[in-house]
Amino acid sequence: KAVGGLLILAIALNMLELTKIRVGNMLPAVVYAVLLTTLVVRLGWGL
Repeated sequence: KAVGGLLILAIALNMLELTKIRVGNMLPAVVYAVLLTTLVVRLGWGL
């Protein structure tokens, strides 16, 4: 959820022309978040 929220925020800032953030460079973070979450859940480290 956090990674998606940051991507949406970056897109919004780009659309408002307040800053120029390369959103495409952050897309691999979505994959890493899914993999890390899956690993944590399977190992039983979750809350």
